[in-house]
Amino acid sequence: MIDNSKSLLGYIRMPYVLSYIKDKHNKEQKQYQEKIKKNPKLKLPPLESYSDYKESLKIKTTLSYKLGEALIKAYKQNFFKFPLPFIANNTNYNGEGAYYGFI
Repeated sequence: MIDNSKSLLGYIRMPYVLSYIKDKHNKEQKQYQEKIKKNPKLKLPPLESYSDYKESLKIKTTLSYKLGEALIKAYKQNFFKFPLPFIANNTNYNGEGAYYGFI
């Protein structure tokens, strides 16, 4: 989303790119589910067992991660009311709680 937001062509192309990514993810998830049905030993271990788990928790605080999370949340509710976090630490201008604006 960030790469495509740098130009007018990127904004036009963004819904198609996001749709492609969503379709690709769904296809990969379906293939994964079929594989573990055939062989349960192929199931991935829990996230906490990976060596870089602590680093992944730090990544969750980045703007691009939060923007992606907001997109997923907006898609599940109503795509035309896309919440944009105005402040990276999710506090409003008074410093109280989370604040999301709507376009």
